Amino acid sequence: MKRLVWIVIASGAAHVASAQEDAREEDRGPYVGLSVGSFSYEQQPDPFAIQLEDTTSAFRIIGGYRFSDHFALEGSWLKTGALEDDFTRSISGGLFGINVKGDYDVRTIRALGILPLNDTVSLYGGLGYYEAKLDVTVTAQNWPGPSPGSYFAEFGDEGSAIVGGVEFKLERMNIRAEFEKLDTKDNSDAWDFNVGMLFRF
Repeated sequence: MKRLVWIVIASGAAHVASAQEDAREEDRGPYVGLSVGSFSYEQQPDPFAIQLEDTTSAFRIIGGYRFSDHFALEGSWLKTGALEDDFTRSISGGLFGINVKGDYDVRTIRALGILPLNDTVSLYGGLGYYEAKLDVTVTAQNWPGPSPGSYFAEFGDEGSAIVGGVEFKLERMNIRAEFEKLDTKDNSDAWDFNVGMLFRF
């Protein structure tokens, strides 16, 4: 009788393990997704630099491949809404306003380490490399004499990115929430928080 019980238990355990392995196999392979959220850009105080500090909306297109239960490689393209800030400068003894508007365009590739907590919830984190372009329009306000109007500038940046988040597996898609921080070269901070959907093939 004991032998029969152990056979049943072993058979059940093997069936569960097989089902779990099949479920894990479903998770592997290519995926695409889309996320939306907020993007924050903040320059550290500098009396001689153009200031830009704001939080705006952002969307991200994602494509990746999950190689195993614990590793995935993915690329993404992020586009922000308008970032805008106003500040003043002292010129010839007077204070004059400057308006700055810009938007960020970020391309990232990153390697993710994944920690499954159960069949439906996983934590993940990773490191990556990004290239970014910041388009800025600067407009003078209350300028002494004839206004210089507006001028356009384009700035490039690249560096490392760090990401962390949580992912929920549903029947036909995964839902994730994540935070990403960009290691910028200049005296600024850039990060985003987003929620997205991933579709597995």
